[in-house]
Amino acid sequence: MLKGSEEGESALGAAESSVQVTEVSVVKRKPFISSLAQSSREYEQRQVEELAQVSVTVHHSTAEQMRLLYAQQQSTAKQTEEYLQQQYDNRLALYAKNEAISERLEGQQKSLFKPFEMLSGAIEASP
Repeated sequence: MLKGSEEGESALGAAESSVQVTEVSVVKRKPFISSLAQSSREYEQRQVEELAQVSVTVHHSTAEQMRLLYAQQQSTAKQTEEYLQQQYDNRLALYAKNEAISERLEGQQKSLFKPFEMLSGAIEASP
């Protein structure tokens, strides 16, 4: 029976040393896991900071593009306004010229018809 108890003690001793190794292994893993978690948090923080920087850059770029677009629209609006004003002024000038030509033609027409009217009046007056 001694032999069996020696085997039991030997198995118990092996189990204890196995437990001790496991405990040492777990104790060694805790700092590693903590370090790994810290590294992961730092990596995530860097990623967030990089994305924030990209976001700021894109925001500034978009704002600049919008400013340029607004300036271009203002310039186009001013040019369009000037063009339309010029067209309006040209039409007014053409209308005034057309009126002057019409008045002159009416005057010429009256002066051409005067001799005919006089002749016609003379023909009617003669017996």
